[in-house]
Amino acid sequence: MISLSVLIPTYGRVPFLLKCVRALQHQTFPASHTELVIVSSEPREMPSSLQTMLQSRPFARVVWCYDPPGGPARARNRAIEAARGSLLLFLDDDVVLHEDALAHHVEAHRRETNPRVVFLGRVEMDAKQQQTAFGRWMEEGGRHFLYPRFRPGQVLPPERFYTAQISLKRAFLKDERFNEQFVAPGYEDGDLGLRLGKRGMILRYLPEARGIHLRPAVMTSYWERVETVGKMRPLLLSLHPERRHWVERIPGILPAAAWLAPRAQRWVEPLGSWPARTGRWLFPLFTLTYGLTLLRGVARSPFRD
Repeated sequence: MISLSVLIPTYGRVPFLLKCVRALQHQTFPASHTELVIVSSEPREMPSSLQTMLQSRPFARVVWCYDPPGGPARARNRAIEAARGSLLLFLDDDVVLHEDALAHHVEAHRRETNPRVVFLGRVEMDAKQQQTAFGRWMEEGGRHFLYPRFRPGQVLPPERFYTAQISLKRAFLKDERFNEQFVAPGYEDGDLGLRLGKRGMILRYLPEARGIHLRPAVMTSYWERVETVGKMRPLLLSLHPERRHWVERIPGILPAAAWLAPRAQRWVEPLGSWPARTGRWLFPLFTLTYGLTLLRGVARSPFRD
């Protein structure tokens, strides 16, 4: 009997995916009640290493779907359609769950009979990544995820619908899907969260369900991702204009940010490797660079009016 479906989109990150799946195989929640749905945009076929791993500790059902590159929104929609479980858990392919994480999600939903309640698990940077000032900023002061600012059991605003690790009942999701206009990572999960919020979603923080984020805290690639997210922001604002920040209304801010962002990135580059214990004073500089880089993405977005 399948009671839980774990939905993972992946794109060319087999080493991360193997670690992610291995952690799922060693959960205290029984694999015999767990379905694994992986939607891959690269590679097309399931790697032999993953096939061997799955044979050693089988799940109730495993689905591998190939979907041409079109962004995580489309991949997650394909996973939803393929899944059979009454409880859906979205998980990023670079997140390794602690052994009791799935059990915490299932138990939280068992206790909470209201189908509108959704549970957000905790994802934290690997301890090694937090040894630098930049890695610690990403964990504690970064703008992308705000887990350290949440309290256990807190009801969160709907835009905190982070699909890195989040679970909900299929009965509540119904026919709602990710907007496939979001062709790159960035706001596709927040957009769905905002729509579910209008339908009465109650988003609760479940920090007991912990996961480790494997992606290295590399500054250059991080700024590239932030700019990609920024390119999706005008699409989000066209759908939810109330989300526009006052900074974005400042005349001339976008061209200014587009010019300043790469210069700020070069300036903070050598500072990111400073030890975390002495580098907290750098947090405001990293935050400023984040904001400039995000606005640079907005300025270069194909979705601008």
